[in-house]
Amino acid sequence: MEKKFENYVISLARAEKALRVGEHIKHVTFPLLKDTKLLLKILTESYLSIMHAINAILQYEYAMKRTSITSNARDNLIIFRNKCAGRYGISEKELGELRELIFLAEMHKKSPLEFTKHGKIVIMSDSSQVYTIDYENMADFLELAKGMYEKAKEGIKRL
Repeated sequence: MEKKFENYVISLARAEKALRVGEHIKHVTFPLLKDTKLLLKILTESYLSIMHAINAILQYEYAMKRTSITSNARDNLIIFRNKCAGRYGISEKELGELRELIFLAEMHKKSPLEFTKHGKIVIMSDSSQVYTIDYENMADFLELAKGMYEKAKEGIKRL
């Protein structure tokens, strides 16, 4: 039983670390260097923070015997959305933003071509679809990650 509790604590710590890295890049590194490619790093760190926060919630809920966990990440996201999000005060709007962030992070991983143009990052998919991200998007995603981390931390502490 103790091992399960260690897992969610470790995931929560990883979520906090990724959040700190993303915030440092946003508030210190990006303004200093003005390198648009840093937006991809903010995207990645926001994604990692959110995924670790979700993982912490799922592991905690599993340890409390309120839900199950599978080896499939997509199934775990569905379990999170259906069984955990409401308990932790995560709104439908936040879940929509979460889906968008996950989609863009996965597109970034798979993308055969990415480039900067007019202060934005352009991500092209295999099917030649184009997705753009800018500083405002990354700031919003970082705020989403911060909110998810706080809700996970408070929810686990409260429950």
